[in-house]
Amino acid sequence: MTERQLRKALAANIKAARAACGLSQHEAARQAKVSQAHWSMAEGGSRLPTLSCLVKMTRVLDCSVAELVTPNRGNSHVQK
Repeated sequence: MTERQLRKALAANIKAARAACGLSQHEAARQAKVSQAHWSMAEGGSRLPTLSCLVKMTRVLDCSVAELVTPNRGNSHVQK
């Protein structure tokens, strides 16, 4: 998987998980204690989040890192 493919899959999975939680980007970022700009860049696919940021995101989104980085997972965490 190329970095571009990873960014695209990660962005789609973050966005889907956040929507399933009913959170705005602002509220999700606040709960994760990361900047809204950083959250937006990760969700938009323009930048890969650091591992520590990714872990903070998974806590807010109630999913695993694997669920966020695996392409075409069907957003199984969203189905909960």
